[in-house]
Order: sequence, then C-alpha cells, then structure tokens
Amino acid sequence: MPDLTQLAVARSYELLKPLLPPAPARILEVGCGRGALAAELGRRGWTVTGVDPDEEAGAVARQRGVDVVVGTLDDVDLNGLDAVLFTRSLHHLPDLTGTLTAAAGKLAPGGRLVLEEFARERADQAAAAFLYDTVDLLHSAGLADAADDPDGRPADPLERWQRQRGDAAERPLHTGAELLAALEPHGRRIGLQHCETLWRLVLSRVTDERNATALAARLYEAERRQIGAGTLPAVGFVTAVQVG
Repeated sequence: MPDLTQLAVARSYELLKPLLPPAPARILEVGCGRGALAAELGRRGWTVTGVDPDEEAGAVARQRGVDVVVGTLDDVDLNGLDAVLFTRSLHHLPDLTGTLTAAAGKLAPGGRLVLEEFARERADQAAAAFLYDTVDLLHSAGLADAADDPDGRPADPLERWQRQRGDAAERPLHTGAELLAALEPHGRRIGLQHCETLWRLVLSRVTDERNATALAARLYEAERRQIGAGTLPAVGFVTAVQVG
C-alpha cells in the first residue's frame, strides 16, 4: 500500500492543533499506528509517546523517532500527561467507559482527552455511495483493493455500510453519539468540529503507488466541496474535554 501520510497528517494536524495543549506538552497517542502523526507532533515541539497493539506498526513508528509502547493503554506506565489523544481508535474499543476512565487517570489536572473520530450514524445514502462507488471505480481500474462485504456485496451502498460498520456488522463500531456521551462525564468540552473523513476510508483501499498522492488530494477536495454544498454529511469529527 502506498504511503499516503503527507496529506492525512497535514489534515489531522490542522484539525487537532486548536484542541491540543501548547507544545511542549506531553501527549500520549492511543492507536498511533505507524507513527506518522506522532512524529509530526514531535517535530513541532510536543513530547509524544505512542501506543499501538500492532508490533510491525510500532517498529515503523520507532524508525520515525517515536517512543512507542506495543500493547494497550493498560501497558503504558505514564502519569501526569497533558493530553491523551485517540486517533480513529476509540470506536474500535469495546469498553468506552473503562478506557476513558483509565486515560483520564493518566492526566495531570487540567489535562485533555482529545478525539479524532467518525460518527458512523451520520453516514447516509450519499455518503455510502461516495465511499463504495469510488472504491469500486478504482478497483475496476486496477488502482485499489475491493471493498466487498465478506458475505457478498449488497447492491445498496448504505446496506454495505451497515454490514461493514453499522448495526448489521458482526462487531458494529461505536457511534459518534456513544463516543461523545462516554466522553462527557470526564470534563468540560472545549471543542467539537465535524469534518470530512470518507476520503481516508477510500484511500485505505488504494494500491496504486504512482497516483496515490494525486488521488488523495482529489478525493479530499471532492468530499470537502460536497460537504460545503450540503450534498454530503460530515461524518468525521474532532473534539476534546478538559479534565479536572
């Protein structure tokens, strides 16, 4: 798979910067993956530790200069942090209450829980069509892997979304409303912005190295433009609460 980190990291940084405590604050990124965002935050002056269960991803993150714990939040022996950042990882974790309580316990007074996430329930027919029609087109052109449902591909895009991520999935993802509700008891909300994220899901299927960067830019702009025109919902969001 091509490295599409440049645009993705730039957009994440743009969205998260207003929510993060100023550098050189100490940040733990939960679900840091291959460490691209953590490395960028480190270059910009923050002190960042990443945690991810994927050993191979952790090795890549270390090559980028990121201090990484391979494991889960429970394996991180850090306290007095200024922020715990979940980057599109919290929706996968079964125990929202326990996870956020553990994360809040690692913060210094006034620390922040910060989320970059998506609200699966905000996806409608247009959003599902944007995602799956684009992936199917790229797959037909030999530029991406298929996004088929393992039990067969429904003709209706929204049904495909529900089978893969929604209530009809074997392991449905948490909704955005569930994430926000679980976050609320831990502090005062200091921001909530809905944003584009479908382009990231499309690009997770792209295999074409040569054209990946151009595809990323075009897809991002197309989604952003359609959200602005009111023809697509903003499925992604960023938010934070200040604890204590």
